[in-house]
Amino acid sequence: MSGQPLLTVKGIDAFYGTSQALFGLDLEVRAGQVMALIGRNGAGKSTTMRALMGLVPAAAGEIALAGRTLSGAPPYIAARRGLGYVPEDRQIFTAHTVEENLEIAEKPGTDGRRFWTIQGVYDLFPILRERRHGAAGRLSGGEQQMLAIARTLMGNPDILLLDEPSEGLAPIIVDQIAEVVLSFRRAGLTVLLAEQNMHFCLRVATDVTVISKGVSVFRGDVEAFRANDDVKRHHLTA
Repeated sequence: MSGQPLLTVKGIDAFYGTSQALFGLDLEVRAGQVMALIGRNGAGKSTTMRALMGLVPAAAGEIALAGRTLSGAPPYIAARRGLGYVPEDRQIFTAHTVEENLEIAEKPGTDGRRFWTIQGVYDLFPILRERRHGAAGRLSGGEQQMLAIARTLMGNPDILLLDEPSEGLAPIIVDQIAEVVLSFRRAGLTVLLAEQNMHFCLRVATDVTVISKGVSVFRGDVEAFRANDDVKRHHLTA
């Protein structure tokens, strides 16, 4: 079901000050994949997402999207080139209404199309239509996560980066977010999902990359991951 490589990461290093977080990380996401980036807390998942967006500079290595380099590009260039980022802490505009949050992010995709519109994301998240005139800061945590995803979709990205979308949410909301990601999968949208919640990942993903101490230690489809007890035992269990 997956097509040509869309996002390619080769040997990237990343630092916070003098502390190194990524050590020659490799990653590849093909068009149409839902790739789960799985690892323990502190393994480097969020740093990988931030490095892709240019929020944490990659000190070495190469990042390319659809064959065009993103290495050293600032975040606004990464967004223009087709990366859509939903950060772990959501970063919605709490003083603005739900609809204003969506309008702020609206732009065509790299091919000029506007597949995602306000009405389209309201169809995906009906609760946001009900809350559209209210302040975003008054939404529940789950509703804020939905808004963060919807706002990113308004930029019509080629690949959606979801950083810990299930974190801190009630199980019923996690189920709703999972159904949304599955709808992306059915529609052929390319997704890179960083998560600790293995059950969530295995429910929605087509493929898995395991990261441990800033290094990718496994890449394969979900079935290959399920069968690899050695990787789970050494890199994911407490």
